[in-house]
This record gives sequence, structure tokens and C-alpha cells, in this order.
Amino acid sequence: LPDLSVSNVQAPEEGFGGAPILVSWTVTNNGDGAVPANESNWTDTIVLSRNTVLDGSDQVIGSRQRSGSLAAGASY
Repeated sequence: LPDLSVSNVQAPEEGFGGAPILVSWTVTNNGDGAVPANESNWTDTIVLSRNTVLDGSDQVIGSRQRSGSLAAGASY
């Protein structure tokens, strides 16, 4: 089964309203199987949070579409 995890998240310490920021990250498939072809499209969502808990006070600030299989051990 695939097991996707996020690492190497990089973002500025602060930003200003209305100004763009650059955010980067790595997604790795730590599972023992590839992402199946019928599930090979998903969205990475960037959430701004004041703590480590995802809740209603968090704000989605961006997203990126991903298409294509991701083999076991592979990353993007």
C-alpha cells in the first residue's frame, strides 16, 4: 500500500497581507506499493496554522494538483 508523507517544508518566517510567499515541500511514498493508477490524481493543500492542530481557525492559502503514479520510495 502507498503511504505518502510530507517533509522538507520550507516557507518564510513571516509574510505580509496580499504579498506572495514561496512555499516548497517534498512528498515521499514510504509505502511498499505504488499509488494505484485510479488514485494517481490528488491535491496538495497548503494550510496556514498558528499551531500543530488542523481545525476551523486554519486558513487554506494555496494548493497544487498532482497527476501521475508515485512508486514506492519515490518522491517529488
